[in-house]
Amino acid sequence: MIQRVITTMPVNKKDVQNIMQSYLNKTTNERKDVDHPEHYKLNEHGIECIDAIQATMDHNSFNEYLRGTIMKYLWRCNYKNNKKKDLLKAQWYLNKLISNLHGNNS
Repeated sequence: MIQRVITTMPVNKKDVQNIMQSYLNKTTNERKDVDHPEHYKLNEHGIECIDAIQATMDHNSFNEYLRGTIMKYLWRCNYKNNKKKDLLKAQWYLNKLISNLHGNNS
C-alpha cells in the first residue's frame, strides 16, 4: 500500500529517500531507547542493570524474573503515555527469555 501511494504521489525520488531515512532514524532511536537505554548504564563500569540482575540469580530464577517483567510491561501499557514503547520493552524481555531458554545469554 505504501509503495502504491508513493508511486502515485508527485514527489521526486530524493524526497522519498529523505522521508524513509527520517523514519529509519526515528525507529533506530526508539529501539535504542528500548534495547539499551543510557540510564540503565549509569555506573562507573558501564554494566547494564539486566546483566547485574542475571549475575545474582540462577538460571530458572532469572527466567522467572524475565516472565514477570514481560507481564509488567504488558499489564500497564494501556495506562501509560507510550503504549508502543512498553510493548517493545515487553518484546525485548520476551526475546531475552527465549534466548535464555536455549542457553544463549545474549
